[in-house]
Amino acid sequence: DANMVALGKQGSHFCMVERMSPGPTRDEIVAAWKEGARRCPVPAGALLLWSSKTLHQGWTGGPRLAQPVCWEPAERRPPTIRERKLRLAALGFPSTHSASQGLPHNLVSPSRPERAGTGEGGDKLPVRDICAMVTLADGVSTPGELWDAGIGSADWRRPLGPERAALV
Repeated sequence: DANMVALGKQGSHFCMVERMSPGPTRDEIVAAWKEGARRCPVPAGALLLWSSKTLHQGWTGGPRLAQPVCWEPAERRPPTIRERKLRLAALGFPSTHSASQGLPHNLVSPSRPERAGTGEGGDKLPVRDICAMVTLADGVSTPGELWDAGIGSADWRRPLGPERAALV
């Protein structure tokens, strides 16, 4: 589809069906989706595996906790991309599906989260700034330390450098 190709060339990895070029191909896909789409409630602690080639969408209806798993040959992921993936995980941010790209997911703004607390309607998310996470390097207690070291605000397309990379 010409519109999808154009979006891909602009760096977009997320291709909504509604952005396809109008015509019979889009109409067929929409009709098949309406006929066969299903929501997959997944119980706590369960793992849902599917091919990312399957037409799917993210959840934007409220807070959720999800951990995508993507298997790709290790030779497709250079050390700079591994560092970027570690950085995203340490800061508590999602990445796109592709392990060989390590791009921040565009559904979440990669900015320092507010401190946790009670907000309107209950707990205010995220709680990342006060939680110790297993994705942090030895000697780093909270993601807030990474923000203080400039890791969260550094350019995602460039390596961190040895000092800051050691923190992720």
